[in-house]
Amino acid sequence: MKRTGPLALSKYWVWVGFALILMSVSAEFSAAQGRAPESAGNSGNATSSSEGSFVDDTFPPPATSLDLPQDQNRGPNQDEPDAEDAMTAAGASQAQANGKGSGGGSTTTSAAWEDQFNRTTIANPTRGKQTHPRWAISNRQAPGYKSGNHLGMFDPTHASIQDGRLVLMLTQETGTVDSNANGVLSYGAEIYTQDTYGYGTYQWRVRMSSTATTALGNGVPKSGGVSAAFNYVNNSETEIDFEFSGHVLAGASPPNQPTLNDETLYMVNWNNVTPADGPYDSEHFETSAVVSGVTSGFHTYKFIWKPGEIYFYIDDVLKAYHTNNVPSAPARFFMNHWGTNSAWGGAASLDGVPRYFYIDWVKYTPLP
Repeated sequence: MKRTGPLALSKYWVWVGFALILMSVSAEFSAAQGRAPESAGNSGNATSSSEGSFVDDTFPPPATSLDLPQDQNRGPNQDEPDAEDAMTAAGASQAQANGKGSGGGSTTTSAAWEDQFNRTTIANPTRGKQTHPRWAISNRQAPGYKSGNHLGMFDPTHASIQDGRLVLMLTQETGTVDSNANGVLSYGAEIYTQDTYGYGTYQWRVRMSSTATTALGNGVPKSGGVSAAFNYVNNSETEIDFEFSGHVLAGASPPNQPTLNDETLYMVNWNNVTPADGPYDSEHFETSAVVSGVTSGFHTYKFIWKPGEIYFYIDDVLKAYHTNNVPSAPARFFMNHWGTNSAWGGAASLDGVPRYFYIDWVKYTPLP
């Protein structure tokens, strides 16, 4: 048998080792083709640009074009559709959560903030260290629906900023409601915070609804509308309101004619303990106060919300103290302006003259 010398064996093992190295490099290269570099990983649901903008698709947009019959026995802001009950009349699709109630994406915050609206667009200020907007603008059915008689909507184009103030516009016109071609269509506006807030001091400086086309101009209240500054969550599990109604139906002669009630402001709180239904009249408490010039000038409206009690102030003067049906669930800031054709808010004004609700600033301070 021929023997293999040491040199031949050495060459053999060199070639074997070289082949193994090539195989290893090839396998590593093939595996590398299927994975991106670490720096190009997915960003998840939130993305940021070089300008620092923030897109967060975890917060659902407001529901749109809801034609939901409303309970006329509810308070002025109680019949707003929530995630739990909002459905289109035709049943074509289930409405998305409108940013109230327990809708996804809300965060309860405890930091103080103030918004003076000294800019050109609404959705601008940031919340703490986050960079997405504080406010959302509603695009959905408004309260006040009456079958065959009245249908209201919140129109995003009716919310704007003018000369450093938030402006919510309301218009009313004749149109088809259900099968009635002579019904009333109202187009108002609403904005609300994406975060919720708990006990503390809530403040607004506003001029309630009037025909004034500028914040400091002349104007008068008109029948058929409600302007309100309030907090709200989850089908009135919490709701605390300052509400103004330009006219009410007072059974005047002839019957059902609107009677001017242009300086009464309502201070209301609700505590719906079963948000899956209701709310019911027994779950609210209200008082009222006459505010001189409520529609002709700006006034500061403030409530201090504590466990079991609410203090209502107008221009820093205590006007009401409520201890009945005081809610506790954190809620969102709201401002809205919506139309009516009923006892609450009065008969619609169909003269084609818009009405305006002006908000100078909004402020929140948590309890110490």
